[in-house]
This record gives sequence, structure tokens and C-alpha cells, in this order.
Amino acid sequence: MRLKSVCHRTLRRQVTAYILYAKRLPLVEEFQPAESEDRLYHLVSEYLRRDNLQALSTGQRQLITPVLRKLLTSSTFAIAGALTTMSNRLKAGVILEAALDFLTLQYECPAPRRASGAYTLGELTSTLH
Repeated sequence: MRLKSVCHRTLRRQVTAYILYAKRLPLVEEFQPAESEDRLYHLVSEYLRRDNLQALSTGQRQLITPVLRKLLTSSTFAIAGALTTMSNRLKAGVILEAALDFLTLQYECPAPRRASGAYTLGELTSTLH
């Protein structure tokens, strides 16, 4: 079925006689970010350029990076929420890794042991039966 038989597209100029639209007036204002905002912009940009991002997987990175950049240019409050969420997810991952490490030791699971004690979540979960 063709869309034309269901929908009819109307242009704004064709309906202005009976639909009132607000007149849009573009405003341009000069904006100079504070030194702290400029520093935040550079720090977040440097972080997003890292090769190994713990907070974003490779698949998420291409989608989330432009969103974070847009939030960053919007306001510091806008980016703060997103960065807090990312931080909380990283903390939760660290806690989960520590719990899984404890369980593999407690129940003598055949987990690989490293001197640094650093493991990926995948390495630890694969050893639990």
C-alpha cells in the first residue's frame, strides 16, 4: 500500500490562514565560556579521544561520543548527569569484579591469577560453573 493513499502532506505556507504559528526570530549572542568550563571541555574531549575507554564499549563509542559532545556544548549541568551515570556504571563494574574475584577464590574456581589482581568481568564469569 502506498503512503500517499493514507497521508497528505501540507506545507506550512498552505495552512497559515487557519493555523497560527509563532514568528521565529533568530537571536545570536556572544558567549565566552568560563575558564573552568573551557578546562572541562578539553578534559572530556581528551578522555573521549583515548584509545581504550573503560566507560564505553567500541560499539557504543560511535553513538555516544557525539551525544556527549552535544551535551558538553549545551551546559556543564547537562554533561554532569551523563558523566555521573558513566561513573556509577564503572564503579558498579569494579564492585562486581571484586565480588566475583572473591567468589572464585572462596569456591576454588579455576580463574586465572595475576600478580596485579586485575581481571575482566568476562574472565571471572567464565570460570563460574
